[in-house]
Amino acid sequence: MATYPIYPFHSLAHFLLSGLDDTNIHHPLYVDSLTGATITAGHFKKLVNGLNSGLQKMGFRKGDCLSVFSSNNIYTNAIYTGTLAACGVVSPINVTYTGQELEYQLSISKPKILIAHPDQLDLALEYATKLGIQHVYSIEHDPRHRVPFWVNALVIHNSDTPMISIPEEALRHTPAFALFSSGTTGRSKCVHVSHYQYISNMIEAKKAREDPNQPNALVGVIGLGVMPMYHAAGLFRSLQLPLLILGTLVVVKKYSVENVCQAVETYKINHFAAVPPMLLHMLNSPITEKYDLSSITSFTVGAAPISGKIVEGIVAKYKAPVVQGYGLTECGPIITQFPFNSLDKPSSIGVPIPYTHVRIVDENGKDLGVGQCGELIVKGPQLMMGYYGNPTATKETIDEDGYLHTGDIALYDEDGYYYIVDRIKELIKYKGLQVAPVELESVLSDCPFVLDSGVIGIYNEQQATELPMAFIVPRVPKDDLLGKKIMDWVSDRVAPHKRLRGGVLFVDEIPRSAAGKIQRKQLKTLYQQMMPLTQAKL
Repeated sequence: MATYPIYPFHSLAHFLLSGLDDTNIHHPLYVDSLTGATITAGHFKKLVNGLNSGLQKMGFRKGDCLSVFSSNNIYTNAIYTGTLAACGVVSPINVTYTGQELEYQLSISKPKILIAHPDQLDLALEYATKLGIQHVYSIEHDPRHRVPFWVNALVIHNSDTPMISIPEEALRHTPAFALFSSGTTGRSKCVHVSHYQYISNMIEAKKAREDPNQPNALVGVIGLGVMPMYHAAGLFRSLQLPLLILGTLVVVKKYSVENVCQAVETYKINHFAAVPPMLLHMLNSPITEKYDLSSITSFTVGAAPISGKIVEGIVAKYKAPVVQGYGLTECGPIITQFPFNSLDKPSSIGVPIPYTHVRIVDENGKDLGVGQCGELIVKGPQLMMGYYGNPTATKETIDEDGYLHTGDIALYDEDGYYYIVDRIKELIKYKGLQVAPVELESVLSDCPFVLDSGVIGIYNEQQATELPMAFIVPRVPKDDLLGKKIMDWVSDRVAPHKRLRGGVLFVDEIPRSAAGKIQRKQLKTLYQQMMPLTQAKL
């Protein structure tokens, strides 16, 4: 059995607050990119302690869930941390979810409290009523006065209620987050992440990037908070940079090249954490020429693969290194990243962080050597507790030896650097967000124009991302508008990142195995054959 380090913290909240003291109470942690509204370290601690007190007073108990349904907000991490201080479980919700998707997540996570942005409040209130969630609040003052502002309703000021301490032996088994991920296949599943898992991953990932001769070199960095805080990668970065490095995160509510460039120029941002399509925009968009972006000294990219050409282009244009990493919601989320002194392999995802054991294996579980492609499997202290309420899926993902099977095909070179080559799993990654083909096929099965369907991801060079597309066996006679009607029908029922942006192609039948499983490799081959012929226009 692997031996993992013991950390001197009583909870993830205790760990996150450990670097905030009387010497830095005026340090700006979170800044709203549009309004300039700021949460300092002192204000952050008061919000966290006040929320902890308020939750405990209202009867919020260990293991109770609080969900946040909001775009990026300067209050988000105070809510997360205050909930963790009360030993609650935080379950962020994708802000683009439709009603059915929201209902699905809420029915599994069963939050006692739901905090939503005013833009999402109507939907939040509809499903809170449907599911019996009695406590709904707004993350900002609601201009329509539908529900109270969370600070006014939940925060008890000047309270000395202590944070709940978790015994050392229980840290690994006490959930901190309930994050939703599609895993290797199928509909999204609830990933239970423990307090210990996040503490370990944050400490070891930070350690792996530090220059041992300058351990405080990153203190004071000004970062861009544009990655969604409901996504594992965005959540991790938005907690790590301000609270562990004592940097400042400039929070961008909604991504656009214009919004990003304005924020960089206004706040002299020097670190940009992104998903690959964002870097493609920063490389090619003419909008970038209108702004002074010279303050950027480094980029971090993750959540989806990126080509070496894009990395090299960014480095050349901005004279700043691009640090790649790799991980999964189920793994901390960081598995590999570049050490501080090595950036000369632009296509690589780096090396495993401390205490993380990575193997490349063939289909029989045999270890492969340098340059050989196989599935990447991983074991370490950052692995999830499991899929909540789904022991079958957990067993299918984590083997008897404790290795989590990522479904990604990878290889490593003679220097021990890893490269993602392809994916075994069927997930489509649209701009860093996961799209499960099975879920879209389920939606299409209800469409009155569709008899049968098969969904795949197609890579779009211009956008540097995969796009969901569907093969359709039509139920009705084909005409020039049928493809658009089907795409519009799907768009009305799914989040934007799940739309059929790759279009549709009409076929006589969907190739399936004897067991009825869709043969997606055949569909991808068929796509290449049919592309020169006809495709529904976007």
